[in-house]
This record gives sequence, structure tokens and C-alpha cells, in this order.
Amino acid sequence: MGAGSSAQSVQEHLDKQEACIKKLQEVLKSQKSGGGGFVFEEGDPEDGASAGSDYEDETEVPRLAMRMAAKQTPVADDGTDEQGEDFVWREPTEEERQDLSLSKPWLLSMVPPTDWKFSDPDRDLAPPVNLKLQYVYGYRTRCVRNTLFWVDDKRAVYFAASIGIVHDFSTNTQSFFQGHTDDIIAIAYHPATKMVATAQLGKAPVICVWDVETKVEKAKLGGFHKRGVVSLSFSADGSLLTSIGLDDTYSIAVYAWESGQKTSSDGCSKLTLDSMWLPQSNSCFLTSGVKCLFFWEMKDGGLVKTSANLGKKGRNQAFLSIGHSNDGEMLVGTAGGEIYVLGSQSKQLASIIYAHNGPVTSLALTSMGVVSGGQDGYVCLWDDAFVKTWCLSLADGCARNSVRSLHASGDKLLVGCVNASISKIDLKAKTKEPLVAFHSGDINAKQRYGELWAVCEDPSGPRFATVCDDAVLKIWNSDTHNCECSIGIGSERAGGPARSLSWSPDGNYLAAGFLQGSVALFNVTDGFSEQYRVRNRKRRVQTTKFSPCSKLLAVGGADNVVDIYCVDDGFKRIAECKGNTGVILSIDWSSDSKYIQTSSQDYVLTCYSVPEAEVVSPEASKDVVWATQTSFMGWSVQGIWPKDSDGSDINSLAKSHNGSLLATADEHGQVKVFRHPCIGSGLDMKGELKRRPKSTTGTGQSSVTNVAWHCKDNVLWTSGGEDLTVFQWGLE
Repeated sequence: MGAGSSAQSVQEHLDKQEACIKKLQEVLKSQKSGGGGFVFEEGDPEDGASAGSDYEDETEVPRLAMRMAAKQTPVADDGTDEQGEDFVWREPTEEERQDLSLSKPWLLSMVPPTDWKFSDPDRDLAPPVNLKLQYVYGYRTRCVRNTLFWVDDKRAVYFAASIGIVHDFSTNTQSFFQGHTDDIIAIAYHPATKMVATAQLGKAPVICVWDVETKVEKAKLGGFHKRGVVSLSFSADGSLLTSIGLDDTYSIAVYAWESGQKTSSDGCSKLTLDSMWLPQSNSCFLTSGVKCLFFWEMKDGGLVKTSANLGKKGRNQAFLSIGHSNDGEMLVGTAGGEIYVLGSQSKQLASIIYAHNGPVTSLALTSMGVVSGGQDGYVCLWDDAFVKTWCLSLADGCARNSVRSLHASGDKLLVGCVNASISKIDLKAKTKEPLVAFHSGDINAKQRYGELWAVCEDPSGPRFATVCDDAVLKIWNSDTHNCECSIGIGSERAGGPARSLSWSPDGNYLAAGFLQGSVALFNVTDGFSEQYRVRNRKRRVQTTKFSPCSKLLAVGGADNVVDIYCVDDGFKRIAECKGNTGVILSIDWSSDSKYIQTSSQDYVLTCYSVPEAEVVSPEASKDVVWATQTSFMGWSVQGIWPKDSDGSDINSLAKSHNGSLLATADEHGQVKVFRHPCIGSGLDMKGELKRRPKSTTGTGQSSVTNVAWHCKDNVLWTSGGEDLTVFQWGLE
């Protein structure tokens, strides 16, 4: 073939790219136009909820619903329908090399080790292990409120990602409801019947009603709301359940949940956020939202709506939370910081309480009076005459540590804040007891608080480390589920949000990579004290990895270069591995610490010698034994890709320490465990697998960003990106 044929191949590749771009533009256009006007562009006002307003956090959930509704549902991919023959590798022709370098460069690195044979008959079977969720670190605070409920004096029910959690604080153990397929954003609890209702995001969201003791699903309600269900509320006797949707009409439904029947429904023209049944009522409830406050009464199979009469004293604004007093009056928290007191019978504004410096985000009734929580981070106690008797700041040094949830059992108050903390407040003793604390992300940021990507294991024990956009390094014990150490590692000079961690094999050092391009080294044996911090790059550090000898640290990121540092020699940079044209996503060291392999965002696998920093060809490096396998490209991991993958599915992967298993974390919220090597039939010259290996799968997080193995290979940890959670999975 001549040069003309090569030019033709390039043109064909460009034509394919142009077709893909046009298709993507059409999809984006359809997503923006396909919601009947329910499109939120960044910074656009919606019913008075303008960008930059004091209550922007409180009304962010519609934007989130639109993003989540656009997610693609993963296709079941267990390889059962694929019976293709093994691909027999051969050296590609020069024409094939030119074509592959433009379209599928990773295939050029697929060189089998010497004397490789497809000899194991069980290699494509799922591994003989099951994944069982053991513990969820963190809980949902972003874009939600009223998410915590006492079950008894030791237990509470709440949610994180798509998991309903019953947490026993006395033993720090959890049990789970796992009946949802997308992120939960609403919860209600009825203490007399012990029933929990949870609702999720998604194109066709479902509501699950389940028993708090057994975690058994009693009802699944769906088919009415779209995009998500933002609020749930049980009637006085627990037989009825109200739900509010995030569709164009902000639909409202009342279910007789035991029979699954929708008894009545209606809608509202403005964003509706909360609902609550009137005290002791099974026929009337109140809804609140952005410039809408309505009483609803069930009559003749329908709903009769009556606007709350605010008179001349009240102001039509965003109404964010609902509660009630001992006298049966309905209480409404406003964006302006007031509590409106409404007569349940008159439906008129009786009085206004000036409560908080900013939005009132939650209200609860206790044995000592009404408690309010605000975006200002304060919890205030009010007596029956609505005189403030006590106030407590939960700011904890955070300017925007908004109170997200309040629930009382007698004089014991359960409080959830946006910094992902759960506390118990004894209103009589005026004391606070921390119960749960995790990563919050950057809560001073508007709308989105960042993501959690960095998780790594202690090489010699049950501990693991995490860090995210809050720039707080946390060390956890996987046996007790307690945080053993929490250190702020941000720096105005060279710090900020962090996205990568690596623990040295000898256990003495921990390295963190930051979005600003810096890398820091911490001495584990000296209480994780910072030993060095350097900034040789301007863009984010995406990955860090210690050599097996623990003497070298490789650092890669968005500058497309890998820097090699000598840990024992003043953290001196001894090499720069250049030549990549994409962001460095992962780094692996050879077992003898003489080579590294990198995978980049443009799907190129490159091997370098260390410290020479010279590129080693795939043929010359085919027999290198790698101490770790975090690259999603390579001969031993060809089978990880799902059918019809576009190459962006896999966020990370990790080989077990004994080398027999491979765990992957993907964009569809799945953690999969394969046998290793994971090859299937092997990729052919078109980049196609004719047969895929089977896997053991766990789900629950909306997007799994990273995965790490316990040093004994009996536990996996997965990070959840915007969930700001870590799931701990046991292998059984």
C-alpha cells in the first residue's frame, strides 16, 4: 500500500470524528429541548432562585436531577452471549500500525508475554467471591434536607448515594436497604409503624417503602413522577404518603402505599421543595417551595388547594422547610431567615419569628420546644411563646456549614450539617456529641462541592487514607470504622483540593497530589507530619505511586509528564518522563523498581526506564513483571471493557496484592471483580472482544471513581466522586 492509502485512512478517521461530534451535538440539543422548558443553565434564575442568592444551595436539586436523568443506564454485560474464539496475536502490518496510532493507539501496546497461551479453562468465569457491603463512610448533604431520623435512642436512619442506612451509633455498625438504582434524595420515617420511605433521582424515579428493622421492601411506587422525587411525608397514621416530583409541573401525589394505589394527584407551577401533613391529620397537608405555600385537602378523590394567607405582614419568597408547634400551628422556614407561624385551621399568617441570619433550612419539635436550624450554622431552641431560650453554633470553622437536618426524640436532637457531620445534642444538658464525620468537599464553593477520588490502603494493616476537595487527609480503621487521624493539608502556596494518594510499601510515607500541581510527602511514623512539599507543575496531579522499594515516588498529571522523586535524598527530582500527549491517569512500577508504565487520557500505554526516563518499546517490555496494575490498558486487562464501551466507562482499576483478582470502578456506579489476568478472547486488530470474562459486581454509588484493596485482599474500598462517600466491601 502506498502513501495515498495512508492518507485515505487518515481522512476516514477524520470523517468518523466529525460524525461523532455531530451526533453528540444532536444529543446535547435534544437534552436541552426535551424537557418542556425544564432546563437550568448555569447562572440562570428560576422562580426567583437566582445564581448567587443566599438560598442557591437549597434549590440546586433540579439542576442535579437534570444531570442525573441524562445518565446512561449500563447494559448488563456478563459475556453469556459471546462465544468467540481466542484471538491469536500477530505483529501488525505497517499500514495497521499507522491506522491504529490514529484511532486505537492502545492496541499497539498489546504484546503478549513470551510463550503466552490461553491455557486456563476457568479464566473467563466469575471469581469465587461475593461482594457484601460492610460500611458506608459519609452521607448525603448536598441539595437535600430533612435526611436524618431517630429510630430509637441508639440508632438513626439516613441515606448515602443509593443506599438506605440504619446506623447503630453504640456499636458503629450499619445495615442497609439496597433497593434503589439511583441516588436517593428524599426520605420519610413513621415511628409508629417503623416504615421508611425513600425516593430517588432518575428519568423514572421510584419510591420504596421498607421496614426499618428487617430492611425488607414493602412497596415500590413509580410511574408518575419524572426526574426525581424531592420530598416525602407520611400521614398521621402512616397509611398515606405524599410525594413531590421534579417534573415540569412539580407533581404532587398521595399514595395509599400498602396497596400501591395513587389516591389523588395534582401539581404546582413553581418549584416545590417540602411537604408535611398537619398534626394528627390523614386528610390535609402543607407544601412549600419557591414563592409557593399551599394547604391541600383530600376531597372526593382529588386535592383541593388553598394558598396560605400571608396578609400584609408576610412576604412571598422561598419557603424552604416545614414543621409544627405543640399547639398544632404550622411553621415555615423562609429564605429570609424568618419562621412563619400559620394557623392550621385559619391558614393565615399569625406571627413572624426572626430566627436566623440567612435561610431557615430545618425545623423540629422537641419536648422542650421548637428547634430551628439555619444556613448560618446555628441551632436555636424556642419555647412555646417562640422566645429564643438557647442557641448553639455548629460552624466548626466553616463559613457555610449549613444545618441540613433536624429530628428530635424527647430532648435529644439529631443534627446533620453540610460538612457531612452528624451530631447528637442534649437540649437539657446543653451538650453536643459527634456521631459521624466524613469528607464534605469544599463547602465554601457555590453549588458543587467537588469530588472524592483519592483512597489508598495501608500496606501493613486495616487502615486506609482518603482526601478530597476539602483538603483534609483522613486515616480510617476499617475494623472499627473510626477516623484515627484528620489533618488539614491545604496550603495557600501550593495546596488546595487533592485528588491522589499513595502509601509507600514500607508503610513510612504517604504522598498526596493536588489540583494546583503540587505534591506533598507525609511521614507516617511521625504522626503524618509534612516532610516535603514541592510544586514543579502548574496543572493538577492526577496520580502518585511509590516504587516497590519505597525509595522513589512517581507523580503524573495534566502536564503530561511523570516526575520521579527520590524520597531518601531530600525529595530531589531525579527524572522527568516526557513524551505523553494526554493527561497521565495511572502509574505502575515494575517489581524491581526499574520501570514504570503510564496510561494517559488519549489511550496510550507507555513504558519508561528509571532513572533514564527513556521510552521502552512494547516488545522490549512485554515480560516486565508489574508490582501493581492500575492502568486500564495492557495485555492482562483486555477483558475489563463492557460491550459497546466508548472508552470512558472505567475510572480506575487495581490488581489484588496476591495478583489473582482485578477490581474495576466505573462511571455507571459499579465495582466489578474479575479473575486476573482478565483477557477474555483478547482484543483483535479492530479493538473488539469476541468473548468477555464474567465478574462479581457491587452497586450503590452513582459513579465509582477509585478502588483500593485491603492488604489482605479481603476488603475493597471504593470512592464515590460527587457522592463524597467511601463504600467498604467485604469479599466472601
